[in-house]
Amino acid sequence: MTPLTFEYRGFDRTGKARDGSVQAPTRNDAFRALVAQGLTPTHLTPARRAAASAERSGGCFSADKLADFTHAIGVLIDAHVPLSEGLRSIAEQEPDAAMRFFALEIARRIEGGDSIATALDAHRAQVGPVYVEAVRAAERNGKLPRVLAHLSDMLERSQETIRIIRSALTYPACVIGALFAGMVVLTGLIMPRFAAIFAQRDAQLPQMTRSLMALGQSVHDFWFIYLGAALALVVIFRLALTDAAWRERFDALLHRVPIIKTMLIGVALSRFCRICGLSVSSGIPLVESIELAGAAAGRPLLAAASASLARSVNAGESLSDSLAKAPYFTPFAKRMLAAGERAGDLPRMCDVIARHYERECNHLARNIRTVIEPLVIIGVASLFLLIALSVFLPAWEVTRAIG
Repeated sequence: MTPLTFEYRGFDRTGKARDGSVQAPTRNDAFRALVAQGLTPTHLTPARRAAASAERSGGCFSADKLADFTHAIGVLIDAHVPLSEGLRSIAEQEPDAAMRFFALEIARRIEGGDSIATALDAHRAQVGPVYVEAVRAAERNGKLPRVLAHLSDMLERSQETIRIIRSALTYPACVIGALFAGMVVLTGLIMPRFAAIFAQRDAQLPQMTRSLMALGQSVHDFWFIYLGAALALVVIFRLALTDAAWRERFDALLHRVPIIKTMLIGVALSRFCRICGLSVSSGIPLVESIELAGAAAGRPLLAAASASLARSVNAGESLSDSLAKAPYFTPFAKRMLAAGERAGDLPRMCDVIARHYERECNHLARNIRTVIEPLVIIGVASLFLLIALSVFLPAWEVTRAIG
């Protein structure tokens, strides 16, 4: 019978709490094996069930939790604490099931003889390839504590930028949502009632009013078709984004919007430089660092530009010459990266670029309301003026005819 992995918690002969994993064909065999080791298990669960429990509780954990976990590992290594024991202590104090299971799995693999990078590689989908490869290179070069500190800092800064941008876009999104809901109510419920009143009076309606009333009647009678069409568009859009070519087209479309373009480029270049600088300082070759940074930056256009840049550098061109043919990179980024290459200190220049664009994006995100608010107000006022004129102009005509 194929042995199964069981997670256990219990006590040893001295009364000290113990937890870990054991392999055995059945649960009873696992229990007997633990007793033979001098342990008294109080909890014994198949690892597959534990994994399923972690998946139900969220599967992947947040970048904030990963940043805290990374910082904790760095502290343990700096303090020369045995890593497996430290990870189990972290797991005992971790309330999140997914993160607790992750820490225990890493500890179990390290106890089995795996390196930290090999243990993390089994969770590449959760932590990302950049994280794994940076740790692998740092282990080889003996720079693990410093690289872990950089990884933790990068994750925290990335999450802070995302929070600021989300906060800035919440207000316009709420206003646009309320505007859309108001439009549906006005065209689907209010306009058909006015249409019935005007029809009873044989009023001569202007073209604008007739068009809005026709739309309102259509929404009122065939709302299920409109709803189905909207849902179908959402599904088609999500399916299209699974294709690399469509993602690149959509990304190019977003980069045509003035304010959005500045923010997208700033966030992407900041993340690219953070990852590239971290990878190079970890000991990963420049070409591989560029490829990793481009793929992890989150923008299809930058990923394509990074792949082209990596090919040029791999062919023997200098980084500064290759950057001249990369249109996505801004002049400031090109100058600083070229200076870093000449000075032999590319990681520090990457940090300078990343900090510059993080400040720029945070400033833009905090002030985006002052830019969007007038546009939203003008849009709302224009829409309601259109509807008001479409309703009240014929009403005035009917009232004057009756008078």
